[in-house]
Amino acid sequence: MKITKWMKIEADGSVGGLLDSKPTLKEMQEWVGGLIEFAPISSKTNWLPVQNPEDLSTLYKGKVLEVICNEEGLLMSLGANAVATWATFNSPVNRVRYPIVGKCIIKYSIDCDKAEEISFNEFASVALMHDEIPSFARNKAINRSDL
Repeated sequence: MKITKWMKIEADGSVGGLLDSKPTLKEMQEWVGGLIEFAPISSKTNWLPVQNPEDLSTLYKGKVLEVICNEEGLLMSLGANAVATWATFNSPVNRVRYPIVGKCIIKYSIDCDKAEEISFNEFASVALMHDEIPSFARNKAINRSDL
């Protein structure tokens, strides 16, 4: 079973909500705070840790299909978004020339029958390239014994 979702990402990298259907142009503009831009995904292998919709305690590598951000975010001096930058470039903020900034929307898919499960340690190693575990993972990190 293949699932496609749109994930709203706050500027600090936390999840602001999940959508089952494509947001309208107006909804996208309201979320990012201005004109939208589809960031160029760096490769066909970009992934993002996402929860298994059938078992929320399991993380999968979700295939990144689109990253939608504020077209004028850099001009507006919005802060770097580590999660959106990772989703776009598969690289941490400090290793890209122009990171993705501000709130964004990430479209991703998971083929539940073929999805690659990732350990929390693997996810943490990705997150630690951003200097700290992102806020959306902190509660899990506190409760996990495998760190």
